[in-house]
Amino acid sequence: MNKIKRVLTDPNHPPVVLIPPNSLDELATQVMANEMGFQFIKISGSAISSKEDLFVHLSSAFHFPDYFGRNWDAALDCIRDLDSWLPAKGYLVLFKNPNNLISKSLSDFKAFLEIAEAASEFWASQGVRFILIVEGKGDLKKLLAD
Repeated sequence: MNKIKRVLTDPNHPPVVLIPPNSLDELATQVMANEMGFQFIKISGSAISSKEDLFVHLSSAFHFPDYFGRNWDAALDCIRDLDSWLPAKGYLVLFKNPNNLISKSLSDFKAFLEIAEAASEFWASQGVRFILIVEGKGDLKKLLAD
């Protein structure tokens, strides 16, 4: 739990954290995040195999407004606007099991990580933390480096 607390509080910690399956106590992490004023947002990736699926899940998980355009620019715009409908001191996003998307559309998964990093930069400029934890099978760092 100390590692997660460091991730949430250290402004110099990378905004995207890759971890192996079952290495996170999800309930304890959610409780800690909520106690620190963070919104805890979970994306279950087992049914996500395309960019379109991802947009549906992002819209649901983040409670995007009806005008969400289901494209990368619109996703980033909505994430930058989260405090309009989901105000918080920070945002902790847990993306569990992204391996289906990675195997079917690695480029879309990488695009989502870029969106998360851009969102983190934006929120950092506002004094707010935006963290994405990706919990997936295999060596995610190696997959993403290829």
